[in-house]
Amino acid sequence: MDFGDVAYRTPVESLGLIPPSKTEDWTLLGYDVADAGLTSGLSNCGYRPSELAQLRASWAAQLNGHHLFEEFGSALAFRDVTARRVPEHAPFFVYALWRDDSG
Repeated sequence: MDFGDVAYRTPVESLGLIPPSKTEDWTLLGYDVADAGLTSGLSNCGYRPSELAQLRASWAAQLNGHHLFEEFGSALAFRDVTARRVPEHAPFFVYALWRDDSG
């Protein structure tokens, strides 16, 4: 299942989780892959032991210290893998997670 570059509007916007603007004081923590309800394909969709070993071998090096994808392109690729692996939660989206360091 490939969602390509189609832009989806998710409930996240209606929940008020997207601030009106970010500033240069913000730090990008990385990218998560989650469904519209924010169920993470990285950490909240159970893995069978055989899946875990295979996916860890393929993807672990692309995760940063926050256990998020460092590169947007890697997150997009994992999104497609996750949509096939957990179709009941598809479609999945790539979310950029930021920390506001302005104090």
